[in-house]
This record gives sequence, C-alpha cells and structure tokens, in this order.
Amino acid sequence: MIEVAKAVTFHSEREELLLVQRSEDDTNPLKWEFPGGGVDEGETAELTAVRELQEETGLEPEKVEKASVEEVVIDDRDFRFHIFLVEVSSSEVDLSHEHESHEWASIEETENFDTIDSFKLYMEAVNL
Repeated sequence: MIEVAKAVTFHSEREELLLVQRSEDDTNPLKWEFPGGGVDEGETAELTAVRELQEETGLEPEKVEKASVEEVVIDDRDFRFHIFLVEVSSSEVDLSHEHESHEWASIEETENFDTIDSFKLYMEAVNL
C-alpha cells in the first residue's frame, strides 16, 4: 500500500484553490494537481501534507483539517490517500523544481484544467 498525503490548499480571502502543474518528465506529465507526496517512514500523514506544501510552494499553513482517507487502485498499484484541507493566508508561491507552474483558481475554474485522475476524489473529500 502506497501512502500519500495531499494538501488541498485554499486561500480563504481569495476563495481560490492552489493547483500545481506536474513537471514534463514526471508521471502524469503536465497534469494539474494539489501539493502532496509520499508519507515517509515515521512521519504522520498530516506532517507529510504540511512538509510537501512547504517544499513545493513555500507556503505556510494557517489551518490543517483532515478531510478523508481514500483507498484506490491506480495502474494495478494500491494507494491510500490522506486528504487534508489546508488554509493559507499568503498567495506568494515559491514553486519548487518538481512542478512547471502554479495557478490560483476558483472551484468552478478547476474544471478548465487538465488534472490528474484522482483530482475529483480530492475535491469531493473536502466537500468542494
């Protein structure tokens, strides 16, 4: 079972979500997603979500709420997604080398992005 934490990142004042675009040489190249990554041994899923958000975007969370844990099979691999709703107050993103680009978007605007397959699962998990 592959443990993954996702930070569905919401800017409460702007009422927008942060989407990051996967790099060209990664799996699901140039697809849009939320910050996140694999849970390291000895690390909680919440710490992973916060760490990945900080590493990938430079943003600091104001509030972190666990939304859901979902088990899915993708390409014959078992994943357990720990999904968190993370509120931030800054919109100044310092994007890491792991991603090509980032965008702040309203909930409705996210439908215009070419997202990873599990994107809707994350949105539903946080009731968006």
